[in-house]
Amino acid sequence: MSYLKQYHLRIKTLSPVFIGSGDSLTKKEYLFIPQRKEIRFVNQQKLFQLLEFKNLLSAYEDFILGNQKDLYFWMSSQHLKQDEIRSVQFYSVYAGNAMDTASGYNLTGIQLFVKDAYGRPYIPGSSLKGAIRTAILADMTYKRNYADRISGYLDKLNSNKWRKEFQQESENVETECLNLLKYYDSYGKEVSAKNAVTSVMKGIQITDGKPLSIDALTLCKKVDFSINGNPGKTNVARECIRPGVVSEHVLTLDRQVLGAANLDVSSIQSAIQHAFEIQSRYFLSHFPKIRGMDATPSNGTELFLGGGAGFASKTILYSMLKDESLPLTAELMKRSAAHHEEDIEKGVSPHMLKCTQYDGKFYLMGRCEVEIS
Repeated sequence: MSYLKQYHLRIKTLSPVFIGSGDSLTKKEYLFIPQRKEIRFVNQQKLFQLLEFKNLLSAYEDFILGNQKDLYFWMSSQHLKQDEIRSVQFYSVYAGNAMDTASGYNLTGIQLFVKDAYGRPYIPGSSLKGAIRTAILADMTYKRNYADRISGYLDKLNSNKWRKEFQQESENVETECLNLLKYYDSYGKEVSAKNAVTSVMKGIQITDGKPLSIDALTLCKKVDFSINGNPGKTNVARECIRPGVVSEHVLTLDRQVLGAANLDVSSIQSAIQHAFEIQSRYFLSHFPKIRGMDATPSNGTELFLGGGAGFASKTILYSMLKDESLPLTAELMKRSAAHHEEDIEKGVSPHMLKCTQYDGKFYLMGRCEVEIS
């Protein structure tokens, strides 16, 4: 149809990107080869076949119930040959710095990346659309005046139902900006603007990315930097798409639907750029230059994608309230999580920068370059 137009959407990862499948592995469910910095994910069926053949099922049960955490060490201690251990491998990824400690290595649970039915990682179109939706909202709300609402927002925090009230206010803002389509039911009554069917976002469709090779995966540990530039590593490891990987998508725009909000491919690209500028001004700029932080340049159109990228990449508070955003953000963070009592004094909220480490360098989590042609 003439009002539908397709574009080639290309996402290049500038830093590790994590989009979780919801599945995770405990320390006892994978093989870590420290000499090779390699994680081998196990085919459970092949593992049990090997253990049954070697009459090791009882010993394996003792391992699972015991204090020993290292499956590779345990299998080696059972006098299994390297070829036999390798035979239970499903696939392997480079572990990089994810298991490193000053005294050697430390096993941790691993959160797994989303994969298709054939076990191939991919970037879901829904994740990408969600990030673009946030960028469009940030661009729209920045151009509107919400400063007169801040006292009302702060008053809501005194209510016992503040979570519900803020959720309602968030929905109201999204309705004002995006739910602009007019529909009528079979009785001629106008459909409420709160109904998702009225959202102009239905005019944006993004396919799942083409499947990527297993080689695109790496393992990354969560690293949080404080306002003083000090890193704090947590015992969380994620299976991520490594930097430099390109994901190909098809973007379809319904110009008739998007016209209600004056959106087109050019304004969407501008919104992505503007949203990143807003996040940089009101959040990223408050952190010092971090030694060892990757500084790969982009084409100027970038966004943060996936899990672990932090609150700043998901919120529109900065764009709505601009220089007045700190008091409200700080109060919300204090009520939602621990250790945010001094955010106002520190001049930024939240006061931790969500990063990771890959191949000896630090990266902002989830940073991607966007190209539409």
